[in-house]
Amino acid sequence: MPTKANTKHQILILEDDPAALSELCETLDLPDYQVYGVDTVGDLWKIANEEEINLFLLDVVVPDGDGLETAKQIRQESDVGIIIITGRGDDIDRVMGLEFGADDYIVKPFFPRELLARVKNVLRRVGDTHFQQGLADADHVITFEGWHLNVQTLSLFAPNGTEVPLTNSEASLLKAFVISPRRVLSRDHLLNAIYGSNWVGYDRSIDGLVSRLRKKFASHSDEPKTFIKSMRGTGYLFTAKATSSQRKHQPPAFE
Repeated sequence: MPTKANTKHQILILEDDPAALSELCETLDLPDYQVYGVDTVGDLWKIANEEEINLFLLDVVVPDGDGLETAKQIRQESDVGIIIITGRGDDIDRVMGLEFGADDYIVKPFFPRELLARVKNVLRRVGDTHFQQGLADADHVITFEGWHLNVQTLSLFAPNGTEVPLTNSEASLLKAFVISPRRVLSRDHLLNAIYGSNWVGYDRSIDGLVSRLRKKFASHSDEPKTFIKSMRGTGYLFTAKATSSQRKHQPPAFE
């Protein structure tokens, strides 16, 4: 998505109900926000390709597509904020939204104040991500089971040398694991490592990030291994042995 200087947070809403879309736009019509409202996935991509969107609000059901699938596509390209809007009572939409990369969800009907609070929290996360600095050691590479992660550039390479694309959140989560291998890490610890201590949001969103990391490990391995173990009621454990090394301004070399 293009980069453009803009002092306002730019929010793009996908909602096919005209009354609901009008209400959402009106609620978010604040000095710090630039709001765009669309009712089709096609129009969403037109605006997303022209403007630097900081946050997407996506209805689950729209005429020309699927809000959940759209969230997945957005997350593959960017680490911007995503909130799923659903009117369904089934929890599956919420779970799938988080697994596909959404930061949060909100169920219709909702109070304007609740919407504003969730939007503010996700935008805070996006801001923290943009300004997050890497480690001072620019050449610090951590290796585990043939994988290589440069913890400054947050570049991940599979054992066969292929670079595996990660969003900022996925890379920050993996860095938190590899610098503390074989230790049980709570969800709060991992959220702080990714978003900072000021993060206020849905703590189960970490589960979706873990799920996405597991899938990326599996899709780039001849013999998929589960490096991230769920510890019931506690958090997660990174099971692989990790070793660090220094590199000079180049990615890991492979045979």
